[in-house]
Amino acid sequence: MTNVSDAFAVSMGTFLFKAGSYTPPATWYLGLASGVAVSTSGTIAGYYELQGGNYARQPITLGAIDSNGIVKNSAAINFPQASIDYGTVTGAILCTASSGSNTIVAYQAFGSTLDLQTNMRVVLPINYLRLWY
Repeated sequence: MTNVSDAFAVSMGTFLFKAGSYTPPATWYLGLASGVAVSTSGTIAGYYELQGGNYARQPITLGAIDSNGIVKNSAAINFPQASIDYGTVTGAILCTASSGSNTIVAYQAFGSTLDLQTNMRVVLPINYLRLWY
């Protein structure tokens, strides 16, 4: 994920360079979004998390950090079958909780968009998600 929220960047900078502390969440979540994200004034703006129907952020299982500092999802990420037409999905958001706008850490655009319609399901396979800082 490349677009890190300003608030998260400050937390990491404090941790790395000022001997601060950071406690990661017990569970990370992935959400789906539309729009194009831009990092401004402490938030990532310009995208819209999907809402309504049976949409929900999904917990993700992360594997070990590899020798390049990259961690990948070690289990598939399965979103519920869409019960409404969501329209164009452009990317994903990494979150520290299953809900809440102030829990979003990063946004990453997908290589191509997806027109998510009723009865469709988004499944991200093992090793699809790659995280690094």
